[in-house]
Amino acid sequence: MTLLHNMDMLSLWEIAHRMHGIPPDEHEDPPSDVGDTLRELLVGTSDVFNPYDSGGNPIGYGIASVFLGRPSKFERRVEKAINERTYDKRWLNSVFIEQDEFEIWCALHNRPLPDFWFSSHWQLSPKAQFYRDSWSRGGIGGTKSEKASPLSLRPVQEDRQRCEALATRLWKEFPSLTIAAMMKRPEIQREGNGKLYKEKTLRRWLSSKAPPDIKGKRGRPRKAPDITEK
Repeated sequence: MTLLHNMDMLSLWEIAHRMHGIPPDEHEDPPSDVGDTLRELLVGTSDVFNPYDSGGNPIGYGIASVFLGRPSKFERRVEKAINERTYDKRWLNSVFIEQDEFEIWCALHNRPLPDFWFSSHWQLSPKAQFYRDSWSRGGIGGTKSEKASPLSLRPVQEDRQRCEALATRLWKEFPSLTIAAMMKRPEIQREGNGKLYKEKTLRRWLSSKAPPDIKGKRGRPRKAPDITEK
């Protein structure tokens, strides 16, 4: 087993295998269906999951990645695994994700919560419930007939695009805004649904659109004029 101290986190390797009812230690190379699930989980590390090591320490995004938009060693390894469909057991057994973020991932992909991690009386979080309700109203990213299409944008992707577009517009109006200040803007928090995401995720999105002289700035956010509220 690749558990931490409790069931709040599990490794990507263990999750993918248990989702298919396969013991995690049965294979060195995952079966094709488990590999496909691992690939989906790895994609999730860029927008849904905040990965941790076996000690519960955040991994994946250093200063260069968060503030300068440069891919970290972890991000490069994730991209390589996704593109080449190579899944290293030892490495994937050392990458852990939280239960509440996996709940969101299941909701985004319209998957049932697996009983190996969630009890039958599990209460959905408001965010997960929102996405579940979106599926029942006709699907996320399109109509019911389109919802299974890999070309349809997931809500996280839509939110990211919305936040990036809003940030681009706002930086044209307020070029001195730091990334920290941009993250707190009501347009980002409300219109872009930024309030639904962790600070690290939102900062990573916005840093890709920040002006060159802003990307390296750190510190307390500046107070900026509010153009949406009086």
